[in-house]
Amino acid sequence: MNKKFIKAIALALIIVISSTVLVSCGKDAWKVENMSADAYGDLPIVKINTQDGKNPVDKENYVNCSFEITNCTNPEHNFKVSMKESFDYEEDDGGVGVRLRGNTTMAYDKKPYRVKFEKSKSLFGLQKAKSWVLLADYLDQSNMRNYVALTLGNDVFDNLDFTAHPNHVILEFNGEYKGVYLLCEQMDEKKGRANVEVDE
Repeated sequence: MNKKFIKAIALALIIVISSTVLVSCGKDAWKVENMSADAYGDLPIVKINTQDGKNPVDKENYVNCSFEITNCTNPEHNFKVSMKESFDYEEDDGGVGVRLRGNTTMAYDKKPYRVKFEKSKSLFGLQKAKSWVLLADYLDQSNMRNYVALTLGNDVFDNLDFTAHPNHVILEFNGEYKGVYLLCEQMDEKKGRANVEVDE
């Protein structure tokens, strides 16, 4: 039997089983107070701290922030961009801003985010780019559906032109635990992502 087919079936079984077990936790299971960093286990931790503690309120306006990834199994993937005075400049490594993303998903308590760097950055060894996303997966208590779909696109159906690379992370936003997120590439039309050829 084809190895890729077996892998696809195995991943499908994992998502069905994990979804069945974890959905019993309830849709607000991600809300945990006083979560210590020791409880995060081996998952990378993404820390975002905004200027004056402001929260993004829409998907048009970026809020100036700092961005850090820690606790990575591969220390080379640990990463930090400090907060600058504003999100509009060209100095040192540049800065970073954060805003909401999505449509319907923006209305849920667990917010999805888009992060944009002033200068292209590589996260988890992936192709450098300015824009990255943090998917909240609020409606998926298993935190596995998008992960499995993207993993299938990358590892099983390797004839696809581009599929985002999923990385489970813990998000701390302004020092507050926000739960498990999926950090991956923003779907852009450019080299290294969805490199679309325009038919003139």
